[in-house]
Amino acid sequence: MFLSQAKITSLSVNDKIKVLKIVRALKPVAVEFEEYANKAAESMKTSDDLFERYQKAQQYEMMSKNPKCDISQLPFGPAENAAFWKEWAKYNQDVDKALKEPGDAEKEVDFEQLSEEAFGLLIDSNNWTIGQIEALSELIMKPIKED
Repeated sequence: MFLSQAKITSLSVNDKIKVLKIVRALKPVAVEFEEYANKAAESMKTSDDLFERYQKAQQYEMMSKNPKCDISQLPFGPAENAAFWKEWAKYNQDVDKALKEPGDAEKEVDFEQLSEEAFGLLIDSNNWTIGQIEALSELIMKPIKED
C-alpha cells in the first residue's frame, strides 16, 4: 500500500495522526489481500519452474536485443520463448481473474477521513499518478461537496 510510504511533513500534526490511524486501520485488509493474492498466484502456476523460466525469458529478451549476442548463449530458442510468453500471459490473466472479486469486495474499515485541504497537501508532498490519487481520494478523503 503506497500510503504507508507517503511523505506527510506538510500536514498538520492532527492530520498526520489521522493518516497514521488510516494506515493502521487499512493494514489488516492489505495483508489479508496480499496473502490471498500470493496463494492465488501460487495455485495458478502452470508448472513448478514457471518463475525460473520467466527469468530465462527475460534474459532471452535482453540478450536477443544485443546485436553482438552469440545466439548459442541464449537460454532457449525463439519458439520456446514465444510459447513461454503465451503461457505467461495466460497465467497472468488467470491470476487477475482470481483477484477481481476479492479486489472489488468492499470491507468495512473505521477511520476518520481527511479533509480536501489535508488531502491536497498530501498530494503535493508525494509523487503519485492520477490513478493512485483517484483511488486514494475515494478511500481516505471526505466526499467532495458539489456546489
